[in-house]
Amino acid sequence: MLSVLLLSAVCAASQPTSPAPEPKDMLLERAAQLRAVFSAEPSWPADLLSPAFNQDKHKRLFAEVFRDLGKMVSITLVDRRSPTSGRFEAHFEKAALVPVSITVGDQAPFSIVGLWLSPAEPDISDIAKLPAEFAKLPGKVSFAIYKLGAKPELLAAHNPDEALAIGSAFKLYILGALAKEIAEGKRRWEDVVRLDPRFKSLPSGSLHTWPDGSPATLHTLAALMISKSDNTATDHLLFTLGRSKVEAMLEPMGNHSPSRNKPFLATAEMFRLKEIDAGKPGEAYLAKPAAERAAYLEQEVARLSLEKAQGGDRAPRAIDTLEWFASASDLCRAMDWQRTHSESSETAMVRGALAINPGIGQADAFRYLGYKGGSEPGVLNLTWLAQGKGGTWWAISAGWNDSKALDEGKLIGLAGRALKLLAASETQAPTARQ
Repeated sequence: MLSVLLLSAVCAASQPTSPAPEPKDMLLERAAQLRAVFSAEPSWPADLLSPAFNQDKHKRLFAEVFRDLGKMVSITLVDRRSPTSGRFEAHFEKAALVPVSITVGDQAPFSIVGLWLSPAEPDISDIAKLPAEFAKLPGKVSFAIYKLGAKPELLAAHNPDEALAIGSAFKLYILGALAKEIAEGKRRWEDVVRLDPRFKSLPSGSLHTWPDGSPATLHTLAALMISKSDNTATDHLLFTLGRSKVEAMLEPMGNHSPSRNKPFLATAEMFRLKEIDAGKPGEAYLAKPAAERAAYLEQEVARLSLEKAQGGDRAPRAIDTLEWFASASDLCRAMDWQRTHSESSETAMVRGALAINPGIGQADAFRYLGYKGGSEPGVLNLTWLAQGKGGTWWAISAGWNDSKALDEGKLIGLAGRALKLLAASETQAPTARQ
């Protein structure tokens, strides 16, 4: 009996078997299931999203996207970061492309544990079509892309020479003044500045919370000014270098509206002028002759309590008259100045500071990506210095001003598309798609 059982076992083992089915790629599976959730009444399989997600919140989100963009037509993997994570491009009915990041769990039921939808971009593949998209935005817009070199070439533009309010993008000129002093041996990155209560400002940033007298190097101040847009770091650099030194950099760095930026305002001065008493100090400042404004800042505005500038209505105020001003072309020239003046060992840290925070840009798509932007009510600016994988340098700037609150995602989506088209133009081999 035992021999019969053994023979049966051997016979069974020798029978031909069907190949085991390939395991499902759950990242792609879950991405595909997302297509159906964008509708007027979203619903989805119970295990599609992790229980950690706020289901009601995401129903509203999916319904809002459907209202604005229509159904999701397709979703394509463009960059696989790991077996359970990747970046996708989702195409929607209303000619919109949305970058989507998805992460699924590494165990059954492989629910989505991370989901990020970036602002919608125009679903276009030609840089020449970008200006028409920028032209659709309300208010005033200035946009430019330059291919950099001995003679910069304008690749795409919409009102590239119209000077607009730029918010914190003005900090590029302070960085330029610092780079010049470093290059001339007048200062070193490791020089120490002690925090002075006179030069503390309001957020953005966190340096205003540090104790008075805290030591910070010039490099620390510059890195915080650019990467975190720290206003207290900015004002300390401005007054350490000297207002006149920064003003003297406007023309060399390519700003064609230097008179509109004099006196070159500190961030705390701007807060006091615009936000105290509904902007009345700013009205008094603008009523004065240009030659008297610097004295007014130092003798009157500096005495105003900065605390009174907090908690205002934050509506767009005096953005055509009381601001820092530059066109998209001006800021592209400023970035090109940073590029050409950061080639020595002494000034190489300029590029490092600009690259700490690439903004919305995907730094891994470029050999180098530096960024500075700015925003306040009614004002948004996004400016990059980029080098493609093939070695080409570009400067990209997009600015938007309006008397009403901005739908910032629209400009961010357009600028993001511009960056992707530039990166793709330097790609040496097609991106793997699944």
